[in-house]
Amino acid sequence: MDKKGFVNTIVETTIHLLPSKVANLENGIRSVISRVLMSYNNDLEGIIISYDKLQVLEQDAEIFFERPHLHFKVRFRVLLYRPVVGAFVEAVVNNISDTDHIGLLVHGLFNAVILPTKGALPQEYSFSQVDNLWKNENTQEVINVGTRLRLKITRIERSKGLVALQCAMGPDMTGIIQ
Repeated sequence: MDKKGFVNTIVETTIHLLPSKVANLENGIRSVISRVLMSYNNDLEGIIISYDKLQVLEQDAEIFFERPHLHFKVRFRVLLYRPVVGAFVEAVVNNISDTDHIGLLVHGLFNAVILPTKGALPQEYSFSQVDNLWKNENTQEVINVGTRLRLKITRIERSKGLVALQCAMGPDMTGIIQ
């Protein structure tokens, strides 16, 4: 895995196709794989970003239990994003919602949040309702929409194929990126 949480891995699996999709086998298989892009996969322990190098391992399909699907064994390479608690990420603020949370995007793709009311932001920061931003009273630095931050992942929420990262900013190599 690289420093940013991305990893390539080879996947061997069985793809289930209806007979109507077999006329163009590769397109049928690609349509099944494409449905899981950008979603969390428990078996792979990551978010599937992309795939390539598709190989159909057996041209003969199997039918099980009188069901209509044909089963093809395939192999392909996937690019995964595997966020880890304790890892550092760079994110851009895309939403500030009053005093309870700061919304961000990590790598321009993945949702993250800072929860200031739960101690995820240093105490020097206070919220300005007039300007809708967070301001460090000591340094005068501000966090508003568009600010780039280096954060530490403190929790990872997974639900129905989606991932949300809870992050914190503190004294340990985190903060505003100039």
